[in-house]
Parts: sequence; structure tokens; C-alpha cells
Amino acid sequence: MLEIILKTLTKVKKENVTRNVPKNVPLKRLDKIVNIMKKDKSITALELADKLGVTDKTIKRDIAKLKDEKRVVRVGSLKSGYWEVVDEI
Repeated sequence: MLEIILKTLTKVKKENVTRNVPKNVPLKRLDKIVNIMKKDKSITALELADKLGVTDKTIKRDIAKLKDEKRVVRVGSLKSGYWEVVDEI
């Protein structure tokens, strides 16, 4: 009985995996976000999501990654602040 349940769960997990998704898309999107932030320092996550055709949750996750990588910094508050792109040397 347990074996049947495990096989079923494994099958369900495999079916839920998205296929044919290029692995470099998120990296290109991160670069696009940085370029957009260079042009418009006060852009919001919602505006970025609209421009790039993804959800705001995806953009927030991407921004968190850019912050972790120290590629962008938020200066000031979320409402009246702006994005500062850290130039790579």
C-alpha cells in the first residue's frame, strides 16, 4: 500500500515540472531589471513586472537576488526612495 502511494506521489511531482523552460531566462531578466533601473531610478516592482511580463512576486524575488549580489541598493524609503545600481569594476 505504501509503495503504491509513493509511486503516485512521485508521478504527480514529475507531472508538475515545467518543461522546455530556458535556464538563462532569469539571468537575462536580472540584467534587464538592472538596465531599466539605470534609466528610471524610481521605478516600482509593479511597473517592472508590467514591462517584463511577469508577476510582481517574481520581480520582488529577482530584486532580492540583485540585492544579495550587491548589484542594486535601495536608497530611502519604498515610497519616495530610488534604486542605485552598483557599477561593477
